[in-house]
Amino acid sequence: MCYAPLNEDDSFSDLSHRTYTWIGDKATVGVKENSTTAYTYELKQNYPNPFNPSTIIRYSLAKNGPVTVKVYDILGRQVGTLVNDAQSAGQHEVVFNSSAFHGGLSTGVYFYRIESGSFNQVKKMMLLK
Repeated sequence: MCYAPLNEDDSFSDLSHRTYTWIGDKATVGVKENSTTAYTYELKQNYPNPFNPSTIIRYSLAKNGPVTVKVYDILGRQVGTLVNDAQSAGQHEVVFNSSAFHGGLSTGVYFYRIESGSFNQVKKMMLLK
């Protein structure tokens, strides 16, 4: 819907008529999907956060290649490795289950880090029991 001074309904003369002005024919317009999606490197915030006992970490990769996703405690000690594999470009997700690591983790702040090629990023998450 938009302003069209060439329509015969005189919608250009009064603002209240403009919501009824349509330019074009009444046929449905199709939308093509583009199969060549360009991805970027991105590490998203985990969900849910805070979590107990598990959370989902989502990320996207711009290129195929080796990927590591690791979890660290507040002191910077590595708690575990969630991903250590070659992956294709696109959207990915991994589940972090705190009860699966060394008999369970304590309540607190943890960090997760992704590395892929020259890309690396860190985000914070909180475990509440």
